[in-house]
Amino acid sequence: LLAADGGWSAVVRVPGVLDDERWALDLLERARVIVHPGYFYDFDEPGHLVVSLLTAPSVLQEGFARVRINRDNT
Repeated sequence: LLAADGGWSAVVRVPGVLDDERWALDLLERARVIVHPGYFYDFDEPGHLVVSLLTAPSVLQEGFARVRINRDNT
């Protein structure tokens, strides 16, 4: 997670093994988690996903848990 001064979203760094769009689609397909690829927010280099912080904390926590479980099982 990259440091931020405020806002309604958080930027998460991911390994550059996939482009950001593939990461977003993979998380949607495998973990049923929605994130935005970094290029939606003008990140020039791959390795960035953007997560909304407008969701309820319990939903956000569930999403991160799904990603972690999915990662551990692949």
